[in-house]
Amino acid sequence: HNIHHKIPILIFGDYDADGTSAAAVLYIGLKSMGAVVSTDIPERNSEGYGLSILGIQKTQSIGADLIITCDCGINAFEEILFSNSINIDVIVTDHHLPDEILPEEFAILNPKRPDRSCPFDGLCGSGVAFKLITAIEQKKNKNIQLNVRDIKLSE
Repeated sequence: HNIHHKIPILIFGDYDADGTSAAAVLYIGLKSMGAVVSTDIPERNSEGYGLSILGIQKTQSIGADLIITCDCGINAFEEILFSNSINIDVIVTDHHLPDEILPEEFAILNPKRPDRSCPFDGLCGSGVAFKLITAIEQKKNKNIQLNVRDIKLSE
């Protein structure tokens, strides 16, 4: 919904090689589709690991209503609840092992989700980000509206 309406999207990546690569894949892919995109990679020592309240506040400050995480977020329960409370949607792209209960997010793309089957659950964070971009591109080329919740990582 944000790409065509030019509402900013914040890509929140982990600070490791996989997270920054995943953020780059999403940034380049979404930017090439005309999206208004910003990135946030937390500073390891002062901000710590994963999606944070500070990162969500940065999203708010740029006028975004959507965060896409890269290589993190699958266990960010409190942060996603906070994000939901201020009307910022979160799409989690992650490959880490989730808890039995998943956060109340807008959508989760994770090959290790216990409630979905994926023939190859060894995708890294960059692979999950790539799958999201290819799904968006496929739907866009067919003029079909994408429901992120319906993306299958096996395609």
